[in-house]
Amino acid sequence: MNAFEQYLALHEIDLIALSVAAKVRYLTIWNAKKGHPITLENAQKIKQAVLKLTGTPYNGSFVLQESPIEKGLPTFPMRKLYKL
Repeated sequence: MNAFEQYLALHEIDLIALSVAAKVRYLTIWNAKKGHPITLENAQKIKQAVLKLTGTPYNGSFVLQESPIEKGLPTFPMRKLYKL
């Protein structure tokens, strides 16, 4: 059991309620609970949501995905969409 999973059990947090409060997909919460990588943005949303739900901050860490920039992959600009 990882630290986030212990935190959820200690505070009896429902994963669906947490996903709604954090405004992230349920699968993202499940991945965080199981120790699978999630994005930094989602990790921040989850930390804010658990603080709001419990009043106790989660000070542990999450396994984070590397961004394409950190991996050294090229990034491409998004195409602009124009209304005609």
